[in-house]
Amino acid sequence: MSARGSHADEIAAQAMLFETFLEQLRTDLATSSGGVTDQGAKVVTVGGVNLRAMASAGTLLGFSLRETTGAAAALVYVRDGADAGGKLLSIVSLAAGESIRDWFGPGGLSVGAGVYLDVTAGQVEGAVYLGGAEQ
Repeated sequence: MSARGSHADEIAAQAMLFETFLEQLRTDLATSSGGVTDQGAKVVTVGGVNLRAMASAGTLLGFSLRETTGAAAALVYVRDGADAGGKLLSIVSLAAGESIRDWFGPGGLSVGAGVYLDVTAGQVEGAVYLGGAEQ
């Protein structure tokens, strides 16, 4: 093999290493906030009635909810899906003005079609904690 061929092979190998590095950098930036790698749960703020917190498969790690009217009870069905027809994951019943925090970590609850909060009575606000999903 000539010196010229060896040099071309070295350049090709370096280009391949650069492409691998660049792809890893893209992946790391996609799972970061301002360049800092996300290591905890993704937090999705929710409020009102009938709330879609996640639209893909992933993990429900927990939630923090509060009844907002202060005058009526709230009933929430946490579902795996896009709407009220999704598989039931949890039921949350709140008295007027009450709040609740539930954590299912470290593994959480696997969901296949997203997380939907089916608010059948009252109104709630709070946050849903997700893992391994795009919002």
